[in-house]
Amino acid sequence: MRVWSALLAGVIAGSCAGGSVATTPTPSLPSASARAASNTTPAIQGGAADTPTVADVGLVRALTEFARSPGAGTLSAIPLADRVRLGLSDRLMTERTPLDLVRPDAWVLQANPFRGHVGPFSALDLIARNVPTTISVGPHPHCASPPVPAPTNLEGLRRVSVQPKGIDTCVLWWTVDLFLSGTGRIEAVTLDLWEP
Repeated sequence: MRVWSALLAGVIAGSCAGGSVATTPTPSLPSASARAASNTTPAIQGGAADTPTVADVGLVRALTEFARSPGAGTLSAIPLADRVRLGLSDRLMTERTPLDLVRPDAWVLQANPFRGHVGPFSALDLIARNVPTTISVGPHPHCASPPVPAPTNLEGLRRVSVQPKGIDTCVLWWTVDLFLSGTGRIEAVTLDLWEP
């Protein structure tokens, strides 16, 4: 029994020292500015081939700033295509110009019900939430379900996704997916939710 206890203690100590298990200390009662700063820097998720780039992270940061403080100044930092399509899950519903998208109400989509939720729905409302998020590239699981395909005609575009991090139930899960052209401009924005 002592051998197993010693072996287990050695494995735990080795994994912590070897870097394969990372822990992040949580400061007690961080200031409001520290909380805001930590939430505007999403975690990055993915393997070597699909790791978000610096440009992807900057794009998400710019969209988050606009969502929290909409206006021409914050929108100008976001590389938008001449026409941006908006949708829910794999269904595109409308198209807007960058001039339209300055107004938060231009981001609102009506669908009742959608995944068991009652609208209206807005990607800005989700991304503006003061919660830790993570960024991924490419297809991603629909929380505990297989990935939802990209909308028709967007399959070949780069897909950068923002989702809440550290949730313990799919009821809290959401995603905002950005579909980027080869030049890094946003061609479409979709959102998805988990069924309640």
